[in-house]
Amino acid sequence: MRNKLKILFLAVAPLFFYGCSDDDKKQEEVNQICYPTNISMNVNGEPIQMEAMGRGIMLTQNGYILDLGFGHYKSDPTKEVAVSIELPYKKLGKNLLTNFSFHYYLGNDYFSGNITHGVVNSEVISNTNKCFYMTFSATLTNNDKTYEIKDGIIKYTYEEPF
Repeated sequence: MRNKLKILFLAVAPLFFYGCSDDDKKQEEVNQICYPTNISMNVNGEPIQMEAMGRGIMLTQNGYILDLGFGHYKSDPTKEVAVSIELPYKKLGKNLLTNFSFHYYLGNDYFSGNITHGVVNSEVISNTNKCFYMTFSATLTNNDKTYEIKDGIIKYTYEEPF
């Protein structure tokens, strides 16, 4: 009986390793997919489309940091919205942001907030030398103003790879 169990185990064990290997490979392929650039979010229920404004990589004592900037200027010159983020370069996962800054200006209404002024939830899905893909939401408060950011998506294919 023991010999039959050993043979069964030896026959089935490679299938488990092969299956894990394929899952890892498929996830890696998903992480490498680059989507057309699209940056959007809902701010207090209002949909906002943004443009990629800049990118860079900084070398720190803790490794490489990706720095991305986005803005909403051209489509409505009376309203300015800007977002900048920083996170470890090429790292994937949830809540990796080391900096999230949000600035909103409409007429006399000005708001500036960041991670220290609220809660930001994010998931980085792709972070390669060719592109970046992240989803996010946030609740930011500064003085007596609160801004709810929902359904945030950053899909950014770089003009040239890093």
